[in-house]
Amino acid sequence: MPLPQVGFGRTDGGPYEKWFLVEDLPDCAALQALSRDGYRYVHFCEILDVAPIIAELKARGLEVVELPRSRVWGADRLDGRIRNHAPLRAPRRAS
Repeated sequence: MPLPQVGFGRTDGGPYEKWFLVEDLPDCAALQALSRDGYRYVHFCEILDVAPIIAELKARGLEVVELPRSRVWGADRLDGRIRNHAPLRAPRRAS
């Protein structure tokens, strides 16, 4: 049974050392910490439609730029790079 996951690595093409199930993606602060620690490349594993995952990562503060598709071991592979990795600003409180 496939397990849709998102992997984070420090270089394009891996190795992807930090893995998260799609339903267990880290919160905004944890994703920003990964990015600051150099994990700026993303690999989508067993995910047929990456658009909702990319949108969810963006909602959590990371903008993912898709890299070209490649063939790896006979399977389509889709990777991405995190474009923005600056800390998010805290939302302003209404006065």
